[in-house]
Amino acid sequence: SVKPEAEEEGDRAEATQPEMKTFDPWPVFFRREWRRNWPFLTGFAITGFLITKMTANFTEEDLKNSKFVQEHKKH
Repeated sequence: SVKPEAEEEGDRAEATQPEMKTFDPWPVFFRREWRRNWPFLTGFAITGFLITKMTANFTEEDLKNSKFVQEHKKH
């Protein structure tokens, strides 16, 4: 009968103390890293967009006539 009383006292103690919020480091990390890396990330996004846009317009005929594609064609 001693254990239930101890558990009850522990429950009451926990209920009276405010719950401590854990620190989340991700917002701080992303804010600091964004300030440092935004030029690289922006340039990477623009370059990727342009390469995708230009290569999406290639036709089969363009690929057949391309020296680069013929030289790098897998055997």
